Amino acid sequence: MMINYIISIDETKYKVQLVNYNQIYIDSGIISTEIEKLSNTSFNLKFNNKNFNICVTKISKGQYLFSLNGNYYDVTALTELEENTRKILNGKSSTKQYQIVRAPMPGMILKINKKDGDEVKVGDSLLIFEAMKMENEIKSSKNGIVKEVHVKEGSSIEKNDALITFE
Repeated sequence: MMINYIISIDETKYKVQLVNYNQIYIDSGIISTEIEKLSNTSFNLKFNNKNFNICVTKISKGQYLFSLNGNYYDVTALTELEENTRKILNGKSSTKQYQIVRAPMPGMILKINKKDGDEVKVGDSLLIFEAMKMENEIKSSKNGIVKEVHVKEGSSIEKNDALITFE
């Protein structure tokens, strides 16, 4: 069964067609892969003789936080119909769009690199937190302005806690 998706990563959109766990079309190019499901949220992806560990946290319908070998990405995955519906609705909406950066796992905030009102560009370091005795950096996947920082340095966080909201 083939499913067509529009995948957005760092404000770049890709047309993705899942043929099966071994073939994926991305923007009309075929990619041969091996995907092994390790758990409901964890996968091993083999691509070009390299292994990638992927952890997926569902934030809301169509919104996910991907951890790929320790790097975090905000990902939107919608079917073509959902994407077209969203475009139509967003075109008629005059309300501001906010993005909430959420904690991918429990830990403790070590450093906050942005404050309310700061401009954020794709790839900017938002904060650093410690989890499982490792430092993890969360980077922005979109351009915008920090609306609110929800945490303080030294505070404990739980999975899916709101960390930073920006528009």
